[in-house]
Amino acid sequence: MITCQACGTENPPGADFCSQCARKLDAQTQEEILRTRTAHTTTGLAWARVAYAVIAAVVIILVIVFVVAHVL
Repeated sequence: MITCQACGTENPPGADFCSQCARKLDAQTQEEILRTRTAHTTTGLAWARVAYAVIAAVVIILVIVFVVAHVL
């Protein structure tokens, strides 16, 4: 069986195109899909970390502002 890297469908041996998404099942196309997916996943994780850091910084600043406001 040949697994399509784009959609994960199992295709019969010797198939030229995926039966689900119609992408080419040749080695070059499948490697390109895998490389693109890896690049997007890596980039997505980096942006998620940045977003979490920004949210944490905003929460810390708000806590400090509220504490200082109640003390004064």
